Amino acid sequence: MRPIYLLIEEVNRELLSRLLIGRAAAALGHPVLIGQQWWIAANFEALPPGAVLFKGNNRIQALFMQQARKAGHLTASIDEESFVSSSATEIKAQYHALAEAHCDLFLTQGAFQHRTILDHFPAAAERVVMTGNPRTDLLRDENFRPKDPRVDHYRAEVGPFTLINTNFTTINPKLGDTYSYYQTCLRVGVLDNPEMPPYQRFMTWCRWERYNLRAMTTLIHRLVTGSGDRRIVVRPHPSENVEIWVDRLAGLHGVDVQSEGDHLAWIDRADILVHSGCSTGLEAYLLGRPAISLTPGDTVWKTPALSNIVNPVAATVDEAEALLRTPRTDIGGNALDDYLLDTRDPTPAERIAGQLSALSERAGDRATAASSGDAAAPASQRMIEKAFIDLAEVRRRLRQVEAATGIEKPAPIKEIAPAIFQIGEGTPLHPRTGP
Repeated sequence: MRPIYLLIEEVNRELLSRLLIGRAAAALGHPVLIGQQWWIAANFEALPPGAVLFKGNNRIQALFMQQARKAGHLTASIDEESFVSSSATEIKAQYHALAEAHCDLFLTQGAFQHRTILDHFPAAAERVVMTGNPRTDLLRDENFRPKDPRVDHYRAEVGPFTLINTNFTTINPKLGDTYSYYQTCLRVGVLDNPEMPPYQRFMTWCRWERYNLRAMTTLIHRLVTGSGDRRIVVRPHPSENVEIWVDRLAGLHGVDVQSEGDHLAWIDRADILVHSGCSTGLEAYLLGRPAISLTPGDTVWKTPALSNIVNPVAATVDEAEALLRTPRTDIGGNALDDYLLDTRDPTPAERIAGQLSALSERAGDRATAASSGDAAAPASQRMIEKAFIDLAEVRRRLRQVEAATGIEKPAPIKEIAPAIFQIGEGTPLHPRTGP
């Protein structure tokens, strides 16, 4: 059977769900290659034709799709950036026009996203399939409860804590400055929006983040004076500059800035999470943990998140303090039914594996897409590091998947290049050396 390729951009967010898909595909008899997208993309022409699953549909991902199809592969996508969105406008912004031409199969996580993509790409209607998202099952399933010894040690040492997750990447980017981040957003295509020009859209984004940054830092200072011995853990977004937070909060008693460890484990071990409308609020809800969304400022940016449907929302610091004193648990219900497909038999991972299996058997016709001469930018060292993991950890997580899903016979797994792994039987996939 033809191979299936599962591309990873960020290990912490994507690996476990890809292993679920990969194990299901291996059970169907496919050799599965899973690992950093930059290496696999650099080797499309040297890899046997098969089905390639991408994590998104922005301009960079669409250019990768074009390269893959030119080399004889067929392409499929889910969209991790749309996982938390309840806005058709925001979801469409993640689907670049090039994706319509170069993606053979769009996999959607629920009815809302499905309708949105059909409206956005009407010519691709026969290529849009609703499968659900494995991340949903991972968060709801007790067998995949997040664990991290560093987080457990912290909880044992300091006791209960309030977790503050920040997400201010436009005004506090990890690399470069706000202008360079704007240039990155332009290059990826996520500022494309019929409602406003890219620069205006980006500036409203920055303004919203400034409002939220002020509110979040004010809340932290109030909690320090009013929470007694309770610790406060601040976890900046991985794309933020952590040192800014370390400097800003230096000297505050009972406040720790933590950038290491599994973010889901931090959420699961916290008494309560405070965030600013990001995906961690949805993750907390699916984990069954209390969370509050503190989102003052421009409603253009604060409303289109599923987190703000299932978490109580505070428009002011005073409201957030009141919610922290008496957390609400009556949010949610069936609010997510239109957004996240709830399916158990088959699971989202099994549905996706089945779609990729059928797609892979159609692969093999070289030059299925003409080249425009455009290509995705090469990976930076930081991009490669975000997708890096060693064989021992991948094997551990694969065995976790097998145990949780009732698979008795472990699948063989081997590393064929740095952070590139083959799951299942079949001819070893040994292309040329990548980046």
